Amino acid sequence: MMNQKRIKNLKKNSLKQEREAAKRLKLELTKASGSKDQKGDAYDEFFMAEFKATTKSSISLKGSWWDKLVRESKGKRFFIEIDMEGRLLYMLSSREFEEYRRLLRKEGVDYGR
Repeated sequence: MMNQKRIKNLKKNSLKQEREAAKRLKLELTKASGSKDQKGDAYDEFFMAEFKATTKSSISLKGSWWDKLVRESKGKRFFIEIDMEGRLLYMLSSREFEEYRRLLRKEGVDYGR
């Protein structure tokens, strides 16, 4: 079981990551980190964002967590940013990924074929 000091440090680091990520992505930080009406860690007119970080080389994701984000987004697009040992990874739904591909094709972007 985690001691209180470790929990406090985790929360402090989590808030720091949320502030930095929201600033970098030009998103509005959610007040109380999603515990009120606005869900997620940050948002703009297009997206709701959830930020996760780990100092380990792997992270565990559960389908129930994804389902919760789908419900909380209320139809708004959302993504998850995962900071894994300094690597920034993004998780999108298949719908968002297909929209991204469609926009790249429309713009004629060569994305590595």
